[in-house]
Amino acid sequence: MADASIKERARLGSSISSSLIGQLSSSGPLNLSSALPSTASVTPSSSAPPLELGPYVCNSSINVSIFTSLLLDYIQQTENTLDAHLLYVIINMHAAASTSSASRPAPQPKSLPLFTNLLGTIFGKDLSPYMYTPTLLRAERQDLNQSWYKTDSLDSHYFAVQILPGDIHSTLDGWPNEAHIEFSHGRRLLVGWGSVDPQMSRYNFTGDEGTIFPRGELEDERGVSSVSSGRITGGCVFNPNTTELAKTNSSWAISRALEGPYSTTEELDSVLNLATSLVSCGISPALNTTILGSTAFQDPTRYLDFSYRSTWSWEPDQPQNSSHSDPSSPSSSLFRCAAIDPTATGRWRVDDCSQHYYAACRIGSRPYDWQIADYTTTYSFANQACPPGSTFSVPRTGLENAYLWQKLLDRGNADRAGAVWIDFNSMETEGCWVTGGPNATCPYFDDTDTERRRTVLVPVIAAIIIFVVAGLTMFVKCNANRRVSRRRRRVEGGWEYEG
Repeated sequence: MADASIKERARLGSSISSSLIGQLSSSGPLNLSSALPSTASVTPSSSAPPLELGPYVCNSSINVSIFTSLLLDYIQQTENTLDAHLLYVIINMHAAASTSSASRPAPQPKSLPLFTNLLGTIFGKDLSPYMYTPTLLRAERQDLNQSWYKTDSLDSHYFAVQILPGDIHSTLDGWPNEAHIEFSHGRRLLVGWGSVDPQMSRYNFTGDEGTIFPRGELEDERGVSSVSSGRITGGCVFNPNTTELAKTNSSWAISRALEGPYSTTEELDSVLNLATSLVSCGISPALNTTILGSTAFQDPTRYLDFSYRSTWSWEPDQPQNSSHSDPSSPSSSLFRCAAIDPTATGRWRVDDCSQHYYAACRIGSRPYDWQIADYTTTYSFANQACPPGSTFSVPRTGLENAYLWQKLLDRGNADRAGAVWIDFNSMETEGCWVTGGPNATCPYFDDTDTERRRTVLVPVIAAIIIFVVAGLTMFVKCNANRRVSRRRRRVEGGWEYEG
């Protein structure tokens, strides 16, 4: 028995990772039709009632193949949209208990899947063109000159680099960013192992090592202690005393699974406060149980609250036109720039690009070392306002955002007018948020619109060519007749005629 958790992290721009915004867990009744956006159309159909085995609910019509078909359908329908984010699937493997003693520990399985039925094989059957695998990661780590160094947005300060003979750069702990995975490879999915029951230790993990990442590679459980109010008392990644990467956070992803049950309003308030505290500490909270006895399909409101609390970037209901004016108004095009708001625990909001704010400047290429510009300016000139040795930049992780927010608080900018520009805008294309200053271009395009324009333009151009050719033919014919008409021919009897 396996349950899969889908974690979708929206990386802002080309290299920014954000906190968990969605997760599916089958520790309760599993409704695949509500697990993914409404674009997914493949749904199981069976009138057989689900089978309850202790804390698990099973259904004979739902299997891994149905799950992968939903993923495939969703990926194909969103690959040309602005919603084309990375998907992380964490697989937890359990041994099935006996129906007669479901509450007791499950026995050792008598038989285990062959290679053709391994989870890695099932996932790779339909999803291999969209999966970024451990095999591909190892190959790219061996020679960075031919892989990640060709991606302009990749920052090598996030991992250690070894220089081998022949000036070949390699790394043992580096990870690519979303820009490289999506734009260079066209891949969207990473699959990793979560928890595995001891009874399943004889499973053929070697057969899946080229497809499924080992446990701890895609998520890292960190020991965090907190009180009932949600305040964290230990285990926070954020350390105000140092900005060095090795002493702060060198892992690729850190998450904290929040186990329930959360059956009362007081418990719900506690977990919401804890989610906010975790984000400020640089940890991505993952909800792994139901809230108030209702699933997200039955009552999504509670889960939306948790999603807002676990998001480190945008404020709730952002990004939007903060002027609430008519979108056709010329001034509405100015609300295309992002600023960090000290009064909203460091979240971002859309603001008028012509406003004068300070600029957030990254010192060198150090991820957690920030400096605020000495004077205010409009967004277009924010890069010029950064002091020497620093560049106009944007936080790429929740931990980086926590360090920038702390820098704002240290300066005493804790008021609405103390907003600070960050390098994130949609000035070229509405709704497409990119980094790289005011002249940055949107890397996405819509094939549907392109195909529609091609469908209209091709026959129109063909018709124009036909009219031009017909016009030229008539002109040549008339011109030839005109020349002939000027010639006179004398016939017998003295009569003349025009040809």
